[in-house]
Amino acid sequence: NNINPLIKIKSTTPTTPTSTATTNSQGKTTTTTTSDPYALARTESFGFFYDITEEHWKLYQKIFVEHENHRYPDLPWTYNPEAGKEETHPDIWKNRDSEWSGWHSYAAWYQNNYEPNFSCPFEKRIGEPMNGDGPKWVCD
Repeated sequence: NNINPLIKIKSTTPTTPTSTATTNSQGKTTTTTTSDPYALARTESFGFFYDITEEHWKLYQKIFVEHENHRYPDLPWTYNPEAGKEETHPDIWKNRDSEWSGWHSYAAWYQNNYEPNFSCPFEKRIGEPMNGDGPKWVCD
């Protein structure tokens, strides 16, 4: 597709289905209705996603709704260095004073609470080295 994606973003409202009537040589008229399969995702994402079909967009929404953000939903502050004992899962709290202080760090909190809930089809990992926590995933 050679169309500039920025042009697609400008249209953030769904297109109305269009009907085309054709008449064959016997005089029979056939009506075909078409619509923009990308309109729903483009509209609901305020133009951010312009190349996701309605079928895939609805699947992404289902995945998002089923995703649990917190490792311990009843104690979401677990791992946060500012959380108290009553806000932390007991198995994690007991390691608070261990040699490895990573159990209670902002990095541990984000790592255990906000994993991606869906990804783009052509993601790419950038940064060096290619393994570990340094490089990050970006969308196409």
